Amino acid sequence: MEGMFAVLAGVIAVAFVLVARWIPNDTGRRDEPQDVLGTVLLSLGLVALLLAITQGPHAGWLSAPVLGLFITAGVFLTALAVAEKRTPHPLLEPRVFLDRPMLLTHCAAALFYAAALIFFLLVPTLAQLPTHGPEGTARGFGFTMTAAGLLMLPSALLQVLVAPLVPALERTFGHRAPLLAGLSLVLAGSLALARWHATPVQVLADSLLLGTGAVSASRNCRRSWSASLRGMR
Repeated sequence: MEGMFAVLAGVIAVAFVLVARWIPNDTGRRDEPQDVLGTVLLSLGLVALLLAITQGPHAGWLSAPVLGLFITAGVFLTALAVAEKRTPHPLLEPRVFLDRPMLLTHCAAALFYAAALIFFLLVPTLAQLPTHGPEGTARGFGFTMTAAGLLMLPSALLQVLVAPLVPALERTFGHRAPLLAGLSLVLAGSLALARWHATPVQVLADSLLLGTGAVSASRNCRRSWSASLRGMR
């Protein structure tokens, strides 16, 4: 465990050096004032929401503390929505969330990243579960943490190989078709993973399908968001 965190620290250290060496420093000054109220309301709302989601499985989703956190998050986020409509330089532009293309793009992106998060959480957990357990309990592959990570490595490598092909698809079919195709592959991979996960080979095949769709979906979610934002301007 300590070794894996050490590797992560090393990767971050290399990234820090690369950014410090090659990313130019933007010294331009902003004339727009900072939205302090919006920043505070957003931070408090997200903290309350994340605490509720984190404590829900342990304390009970209907317990008083968890319900109180959800209500608190709702109050802060509602106050944020009201405040952002009244400030001349909002932290979150309300039109971004009220415009139909932008709203649909955000929904598609949220669903995609939720599926990706579930994949990255469940597959390593399944791989590390013991192969034999009490009757009625989930059974996994008995992998170590390193082996569980290696099980997901082919999907990541495939994404690197597929990513350069996505721009050509965008030039030929536009942004919408590759996005829909990517989401369809993510859906197919998720359904296959839900149905066939008894062996590492099945999980590997499912993750390759899901990973292929993830490349196109993630890229085109960002592209569609940028295109919709330009249209609003």
